[in-house]
Amino acid sequence: MTEQAATTMDSIEIREFLQDQGTGVLALAKASDAYAVPVSFFYDGEQQCVYLRLGYASGSQKRRYAKATDHASLVVYDDTDEGWKSVVIEGHLEEISDNTLDSALEEHGEQLDIPYVRIFDRPTDEIEFRTVRINITSMKGIVES
Repeated sequence: MTEQAATTMDSIEIREFLQDQGTGVLALAKASDAYAVPVSFFYDGEQQCVYLRLGYASGSQKRRYAKATDHASLVVYDDTDEGWKSVVIEGHLEEISDNTLDSALEEHGEQLDIPYVRIFDRPTDEIEFRTVRINITSMKGIVES
């Protein structure tokens, strides 16, 4: 097996990569405990933020961690024709209302394209969906070369 070198992605490469992706792993923290969960997302390059739709079941551990987390990380990765690419996004996590979301997306003529999913075969009416936003403070990307 040949060893691959990794190079840093520039801001344009990161932006293009994120616009082509829709899933990643959201890392949350509460005190000294960490919690990570796969998520679907929408990247808004104009506003430098990421929108996520989180589903909370009754007694949700994800909800507890999301409420306790101020600074979150989102890892987005893919095995492309050019090799592995990954981007780590860091930023402030906040729950937003549908009105805030609608006005933010309307301003850019975009629509939020995050699927509603069935979680562990639970009916979706047992899941409370909330939209959260990561206001990006840092983005770093790596690609195999």
